[in-house]
Amino acid sequence: MELPGLTLAIVDETGVVVSRGYGVREMGSSDRVDEETIFEIASITKAFTATAIGSLVEAGDLTWQTPIRQHIPYFELDDPYVTEAFTVADALSHRGGYSDSYYYEVAPEMERRELIRLLKFEEPAIPFRTGFAYHNALFMVAGELIPVLTGTSWESYIQNRILTPLGMNSTLLNLDGIDDQENIATPHVLTTGGMEPFSRRTDDADEMPETGAILSNANDMARWCQFQISNEAFGDDAPISSEMQAQMRIQHASGTFSWFGNWGYGNTRAGSGLGWLLFDYRGDEDQLVAHGGSVDGIQSWMVYSPKNKYCIALMSNGDWSGDPVHFAIANWIQDRYLGLDEKDWISDKLQSEREAMVRYVQERASERGKNTGIPFSQPIADYVGEYAHPSYGSLTVELHGADLKVRLGNYQTTAQHWRGETFFLDWAQPGDENAYITFAVSPRGDIPGLSLDWAGDEFEFSRVPDGDEVAD
Repeated sequence: MELPGLTLAIVDETGVVVSRGYGVREMGSSDRVDEETIFEIASITKAFTATAIGSLVEAGDLTWQTPIRQHIPYFELDDPYVTEAFTVADALSHRGGYSDSYYYEVAPEMERRELIRLLKFEEPAIPFRTGFAYHNALFMVAGELIPVLTGTSWESYIQNRILTPLGMNSTLLNLDGIDDQENIATPHVLTTGGMEPFSRRTDDADEMPETGAILSNANDMARWCQFQISNEAFGDDAPISSEMQAQMRIQHASGTFSWFGNWGYGNTRAGSGLGWLLFDYRGDEDQLVAHGGSVDGIQSWMVYSPKNKYCIALMSNGDWSGDPVHFAIANWIQDRYLGLDEKDWISDKLQSEREAMVRYVQERASERGKNTGIPFSQPIADYVGEYAHPSYGSLTVELHGADLKVRLGNYQTTAQHWRGETFFLDWAQPGDENAYITFAVSPRGDIPGLSLDWAGDEFEFSRVPDGDEVAD
């Protein structure tokens, strides 16, 4: 498995066992990854946000069962009952029943109130409180309680309540000033030509920092691991009590991401606590507390055993290649801590994962399904117009010469005819999934809308009559 660089922290009751880096910060460079190299921890950030909210619960400012609407009255979902019943615990445990549609990524400069307002157009994937359905924006709503209740920003509260007391002095809360960092891992994307580096889009605002904005290194993540293992080691500086940590590790929803089962996690029980995923591992009676993360070109994984008092944190800069490598390394370490029969994770799982990933990359790069011999049915100018979706907003199709130009929020590209009424959209942004649009043509020849197929999810856009504007 190609992987430019990786950083690893292992902590147990004796202290920091390992904190170091491996490989290089960028392919083609001799700059080595070390224990101070900065990586995005991505969605592991959620555990920090949940910990911060736990401190507000301990202070008596709210409870886990406080309805969100009590403090954020403009919060609204598609179901009035769910809107009124939706609690802090529902948001932090992903048991609300809604699955992410990622509408917020097309306009990261969107104001927070507008981002929350658009949640009312989300459709449930499963009934309320019946299982696990991961949703970044709903988790963000819980994070919004921090400035609402404290009068300070999420960044300031996390810094003062968690990072500074724990001595996580190199950890960053957003991309501000990141270009001035010398010891930082460069993100990479796996292509048919191998692993290729690319630059972060640092000009984009982080629309929901509470869900995935933190950057850290092995040394600082070792401090975070120490806090999980021994709250008492930090004395009065501990952000929350050990009792509050235990509350966060109680399962609130059953179910999780399917791929964990292939790596020995969650075969007996799996679900989510508050800001954490919870699993068994290889049938062991222990319940592991874990979370992973992903941003463009960077992966992270952290797993902690409350019973056996070990914690492992990994970060790497090889796009989705990082996940299987993290699992293989973490599992090798855990098998020895737990005294389980040794399993050859590399030959048993890692090789097959690599082959599957290569096939996926090749299929993405192929022109499977393309047949320009099947023409589109209407004059090219007839496809021009504005199309609207309740969450994603306006998708604009314009004519430039003989080509259709498509713009959706911050994404724009020239549409390539694929077959019939379908056009391919290459966003030309490393790490982002490309998309397809298929125009709906009525028997009369008019075009009332289109469907957007993005990363396997399909969204229906209605055509906006000429002269009208997309409704707020």
